[in-house]
Amino acid sequence: MDDDQIAKTREFNKQTYALVRQEKDTATLQAKLRDLVENSGMSASLPPAALQSQVRLMVSPWFRFSLDYDPVPTLQKMMCPVLALNGEKDLQVAPKENLAKIQKALQDGGNKDFQTAELPGLNHLFQHSPTGSPTEYGSILETMAPEALNAVSDWVLKHTAP
Repeated sequence: MDDDQIAKTREFNKQTYALVRQEKDTATLQAKLRDLVENSGMSASLPPAALQSQVRLMVSPWFRFSLDYDPVPTLQKMMCPVLALNGEKDLQVAPKENLAKIQKALQDGGNKDFQTAELPGLNHLFQHSPTGSPTEYGSILETMAPEALNAVSDWVLKHTAP
């Protein structure tokens, strides 16, 4: 994207998230989100089915909860072993910032048994991905990269070995 497209997308996201936070009625929120998409011109880049899917996601209880959820207090209380992974090309959760905050929260809480890792070349779903864009998810044949599976299995074996 060029700088203009990035600025427009950021502004659209700010307006979208403000609507999700403010409008409590689901049907009204759906209508307002559809209007926002149409009036912003973003509908030109989304097929109707994708637009409907996005609107359904944004009005869901899960999305509304997770939009403002701060995991730091919970992470600070975790004393069990923790493995936190991110793909380097994850565009949904910034890997470096996310992993650094997880590490800090666990350390601040006194957890002594945790591991964080950024997996090179992988997207949000731990697939090898050209760009990391969510639009690639459906076209990637790989379910989960072997190195992600190995990272998880090695960690589990380390924590369950006699």
